[in-house]
Amino acid sequence: MNLRLAYLVILSLCAKFATSQEVGLTPMVDLSVHQDSNIYRTSAEVDDTIIKVAPEFAYATQYGKHDFQALYKGNYAKYQDNSSLDYFEHEMFVKAKLDLSHKFASDLGFAYQDSIEQPGSTNALSQKLDELNQRTTKGISASLFYGTKQSTGQLVGKYAYKQLEYTNNGQEFRDYNSDTVTGTFFYRVAPKTRLLLEASAVQLDYQNTQFVDNSSRQTSYLVGVEWNATAITSSTFKIGYQDVDYDVENLADLSGLSYFLDMVWKPNTYSILKIGASRAARESAEQSLGGYISSEYDINLAHEFTSNTQFSIGYRYTDFDYNNNQSRKDELKNLTAKLSYQSKYWLQLYVEYKNKKRDSELEFYNYDASIVTLGANASF
Repeated sequence: MNLRLAYLVILSLCAKFATSQEVGLTPMVDLSVHQDSNIYRTSAEVDDTIIKVAPEFAYATQYGKHDFQALYKGNYAKYQDNSSLDYFEHEMFVKAKLDLSHKFASDLGFAYQDSIEQPGSTNALSQKLDELNQRTTKGISASLFYGTKQSTGQLVGKYAYKQLEYTNNGQEFRDYNSDTVTGTFFYRVAPKTRLLLEASAVQLDYQNTQFVDNSSRQTSYLVGVEWNATAITSSTFKIGYQDVDYDVENLADLSGLSYFLDMVWKPNTYSILKIGASRAARESAEQSLGGYISSEYDINLAHEFTSNTQFSIGYRYTDFDYNNNQSRKDELKNLTAKLSYQSKYWLQLYVEYKNKKRDSELEFYNYDASIVTLGANASF
């Protein structure tokens, strides 16, 4: 798979059609100061103050019925006492949505991400490191739509390729390439409601297999319903069966229930409620383990007190089920509360509190972290 060639093709499409339209560029920058009580996410807490600068450039244009988007996000973090942890993240994607005819449409996309792995975000034991885990992710995707969302029936086929590479801290055993094929059929049963059938297959090939090979073939079969009351109030629910077959026999295969819920509800003009849930197989960050099942539930509420003042609160609970290691069970709990004030049309000020916690049956995996943030977001 030639990612460079695909990237150049998509960029050339965007450049070709953008010349016939006025460029729509939206720059933004976020400046924030974070007081983190446990920067390594370990049982022995180490605190630090972190300054972050996050620029963002979004570009969008149209040519006839075709839409084109490009986005760049940067994130620079500077630690006051632990400067070896300083990092600079880059993320970009290019997307082209092509309206080919009254029945056919397609999406083409390219994504690139150079990022760090946040401590405590995986099933691996958190440790005090000289530098955080660094990784690059490259991917392309292509979707073909037959029919529209307004049609009685719609068929969607999607192919995605992903390349993940780690560059430090001996994490190269986690490098893999994946190919994913997904087919979804929607059938409208009411003006605002569609039923769906979805099947997907993933071929996941690990690249460094000298000590362990976590390569696998993953399949899932889901049925569900999609409901769109308004442009804001909507929900999608899918449930079915998933199966993970590893190439090597000493890793326990995973199978069982899989589901996905994404609901957005606007009960009044000033409030938005979001509820999400999922159960799916995940890749292990520990070399001695195969994959595991992650069940995640989250709820978020945002409310506008005035036209300039908004408060939001959210809670996420994640359960890690290790099918091949019954002596361990993990629970992740994340609480977020944020108060923001729109001081000018281009400037938003905010204060945020986060609490991140992991409870494990193996005590040395436990951690508890509190993060207080003061920030300003400016758009131009």
